[in-house]
Amino acid sequence: MRLTRSGRCMFPRWIVFTVVLFVLSSLPTGLPLTRQVNAASGNSQWFLTSSSNTNEVCVGDKILFLVQWQTNFNYEDPDSPQGEQDTLAPLTGPVKILAKANFGSFDPSAQTPGSGAGITDFTYTAEEEGPDTVTFQAFNDHLEVDSTATKTFEVKECDYQVTLYVKDNLFNETDRGPVAFYHILQATGTLKNSEPKNPILYEVFDIEVTDASTVTQTADCTYNNPDYAYSSGRLDIKAIREQGGGITVRIGSPRDYSTQQSTVIKCPKSDPQNIFVNSNSNITGDPWIKTFHPTGEGKETIDSVSLNPGLSVLTELGYSLTSDAYVVLKKVPK
Repeated sequence: MRLTRSGRCMFPRWIVFTVVLFVLSSLPTGLPLTRQVNAASGNSQWFLTSSSNTNEVCVGDKILFLVQWQTNFNYEDPDSPQGEQDTLAPLTGPVKILAKANFGSFDPSAQTPGSGAGITDFTYTAEEEGPDTVTFQAFNDHLEVDSTATKTFEVKECDYQVTLYVKDNLFNETDRGPVAFYHILQATGTLKNSEPKNPILYEVFDIEVTDASTVTQTADCTYNNPDYAYSSGRLDIKAIREQGGGITVRIGSPRDYSTQQSTVIKCPKSDPQNIFVNSNSNITGDPWIKTFHPTGEGKETIDSVSLNPGLSVLTELGYSLTSDAYVVLKKVPK
């Protein structure tokens, strides 16, 4: 840095400013990024670029923008005599970086860089439906806007599809041969906001939950049908958008949950056995299943043993258990 003829402290004439915007609205890693370059106009101290993924933004989403800056070696200070341009790297970045949006908000709305190059972050909250444009402005030491980077994307009202899936595989090696079976429990529904005065609440009622069990190995016995037990009931699901932008899903206990079984078992040296079961099951818990989705969607694993106490009984009898159990929340833009 040096002093101008007026005595003011000025930054060197060559500074480039690079803004990289990473929008993290989904689960998950590996999302494709789109890149756009916003050239600074004229002889500016900073040059702006942006990278983002805003393909699907819902009202209420919180999106992280990472902002990066670095020096521009082509800037010419108009206050310096020709031929006396400074070639030293600047020690500080822009005086301020300001973030703003048309229909959303930022927290924070401004950052003060403390070095000549670095990264800072802003969190955008989508507050209204429609096209929104976010703008980042770099201010020079005269508090003038030196360069600007913008990104326009669509914010939509969204419903949320929720899927419950549990598959438990059980296997046991008995003195009469291997015995193995699995069961699949599943339910799916679309959560909607039914209370305009409570926009953070999404609900779906009376969706069907089913659980079918199938024998895959039967020692030296045979079964006359592949599905030896089938259960079904109804349940309600609610989801609440938390202050941090994530969504908590609460699945209620199944109601009217009944099991049907009609099987003929044939084993060597014994008469066939007819098994018929028609019973109601009492499953309790409020909620029965609870998951938190920090990005507002995505897949979260659950503990299937806590949902089915019978699994602990079978493992005590020598069955090995492998499970694949999860709740998936997916945005459904309107």
